[in-house]
Formats: sequence, C-alpha cells, structure tokens
Amino acid sequence: MWRNVRQAKADFRRDNRFQVNYYATGEHRRLGKLILKIVDLSSTGVMIDGKAGIDRGDRILLRLPAATDVETLCLWTWYQKAGLQFDQPISFSELTSTIDVMRAVRM
Repeated sequence: MWRNVRQAKADFRRDNRFQVNYYATGEHRRLGKLILKIVDLSSTGVMIDGKAGIDRGDRILLRLPAATDVETLCLWTWYQKAGLQFDQPISFSELTSTIDVMRAVRM
C-alpha cells in the first residue's frame, strides 16, 4: 500500500509546472476569504507565496479563472510558501485556459 501512495505522489511531482504571477481568491473555514498569490500552477496543484496563515492539512476552496472552483489540501508549507494539491486534477483544457488568463493579467 505505501508503495502505491509513494508512486502516486511521485507521479504528481512529474506534472509540468507553469510559472505565473496571479492573485486568486480562496475560502478557508477558519480564516474566511483569502487573497492568494499563485506563483506556480500544474494540473494537480498550485504553489502560493504569502501563505496567509494556512497550515499543513488545511482545506481551501480556490477560485481559478477559466476553471470551476477547486477544492484543495495544503500538503506543505515553507516560510511564506505553501503547496496546495487539487482534490481532482483539472483537465488540460481548463489548465491551458487558466494559464492564458493568468498570464494575460499584469500584476
């Protein structure tokens, strides 16, 4: 069983990552509405900068442009950065549309 979990995590780590600079909104049960700076995006998750009080294990409803609201789980934090994994990977078409919108907006 552990081998399968490790293999699944390794597969997620192999996803292509796209550098972006985009502010998205999120909903956290304890913290309420959040503004999160997304700096890295893949089909399975995001990396945020300025983690705004998010801790490992927290769940956040993330609102991405050109995609439906995405349920996420915080897998790691490091200083002011955090990694959020999507409950379900987003489709390729949603990913490319989201990247296009994020890169078109100048922050």
